[in-house]
Amino acid sequence: MTAPVEDDTSRLLFWLALQHQVEQQGIADKTAAGLALLWRILQFWRLDESTMSWLHSVTLQVEQGFRLSEQAGFDFVQGSKWIVDPLSEPLVKVPTVFPVEDLQVAMRATGPATVKRKSRMAVTGAVDDSQPLSDSSGVNVPENVLQPLVDDLMAFGKLNSTGVGVKFALNGGRGEVQELVTAEAERSDSPVGWARFTEDSDTGPCYFCAMLASKGAVYVDAKSFAESNRKFVGDGVAKVHDNCKCSIRPVFRVEDGFDWRANFFRDQWDSFAGTDLNEFRKLYKRPPPYVDAPIDLVGVRRSRDFVAKRLGVGSVQARWWDGVVDRLSA
Repeated sequence: MTAPVEDDTSRLLFWLALQHQVEQQGIADKTAAGLALLWRILQFWRLDESTMSWLHSVTLQVEQGFRLSEQAGFDFVQGSKWIVDPLSEPLVKVPTVFPVEDLQVAMRATGPATVKRKSRMAVTGAVDDSQPLSDSSGVNVPENVLQPLVDDLMAFGKLNSTGVGVKFALNGGRGEVQELVTAEAERSDSPVGWARFTEDSDTGPCYFCAMLASKGAVYVDAKSFAESNRKFVGDGVAKVHDNCKCSIRPVFRVEDGFDWRANFFRDQWDSFAGTDLNEFRKLYKRPPPYVDAPIDLVGVRRSRDFVAKRLGVGSVQARWWDGVVDRLSA
């Protein structure tokens, strides 16, 4: 396996990326828990009547996660920038637009609309989305058969719509990282880009996210993903799928283009002269869990003292480094 760069700056950048990923996964879990509670608003025999109330509630829930993720993304890019360039000016947050209409279309399609369609197919064999479920003819099924079917259908809709909500919530952070990196690229002579930082969970990352991470850093322009010679599908520049909890990490130095997981995935891709995503899917092995890289706390304090001496102990840069020292000392 190709070894990643192991200088002090790279270690600190990896530590910060890992902290951000943990924070993002926490936002995803909180969003999913909220959506699970709100699913109770939908009533199986009154799907049409209860859908609008449900959509209103889930939109507020997902937007809350979106904004938390967005702020986390900003803090992540700002910290990464100060690790690489400790005296740089503070970044300016880029406001992002929460896509209410896109979210509601996707939530309706994967939630109540899917339940309605599968219900008609299961009970009557006919599909007519224009009619309320309660008007369906042929619902002549014994109660001991019908109730388990209803439970399964509702569980299916809940699972799929929750996956959509999680994706949209974490897009707040992904979008903020991409906007900030793009803005930085416009005023920097150095290579600037982003890379996929894969989720650390029992079920992920999937083969698709692993393939994307195996590319390492993609240096901006905004069409970089689309112009890749590998096959990409999915939403947005980051090509995320429902339930995806991967984050996007900023890259301000060429030597930070690959973290150790990206190398792990790249070695798998290259092991069979990677040209086909389906073949990669068959051979893909998930990576071991992330492990914190050892951080030289003396070196971090030295960076903090350097910034405090140049910019003052009350500067936002020095206070940020104070926070890093505190977190690493805890």
